[in-house]
Amino acid sequence: MNKHSAHISNQLFKLKLLPDSKRSNSRLDFVIKLTRLPKSKRSMELAIPFLVLMTLVLTISALVIFNFNSRSVGTKIEDYRLLDDINIRERQVNFYIKDIVESSISGIQKGKDVKTQFIENFNEELKRYKNVETFYVKELEQLPSQVNRDKIKIEDKKISIVFKIEIGREFPDKMTVIYSYEKEFYGFLS
Repeated sequence: MNKHSAHISNQLFKLKLLPDSKRSNSRLDFVIKLTRLPKSKRSMELAIPFLVLMTLVLTISALVIFNFNSRSVGTKIEDYRLLDDINIRERQVNFYIKDIVESSISGIQKGKDVKTQFIENFNEELKRYKNVETFYVKELEQLPSQVNRDKIKIEDKKISIVFKIEIGREFPDKMTVIYSYEKEFYGFLS
């Protein structure tokens, strides 16, 4: 370090100009007396609490945004194979149920209780789609518990029943998809 430059640390200093009588004959026109201010535990720069506060705000907002966005990721599945498989399965199940309902209605005889005959005919037709203990189409096993007198509606010659059907599929990556829907199946008495 030479006479004309001095290194000042990052501490607070009090600058004081000495009177002319106390100056030395140096090249400098004036001399600055540096005295260190006493450090107070209460005194602190405003930037430090502001930095801490902004860090907390940024961290909390990032966690909240991440939490809300992570919930929506699981609900969006855009795999066309999954949608195609579910649609094909739904059409197949609907075709079989429509066939069973129409066959059950065509076997109803006039003069007897229509609802009781429909239930009996439906259960007999459903057995045709069953191998000893399992159904050829797995979703048809949901139907026997849903066929009852309260669900059958008769209007003029129209007989209808509403089924709630769930179609499920498991994937190798430990993901299970269940598609649930309600559909009314109907037919007309001859």
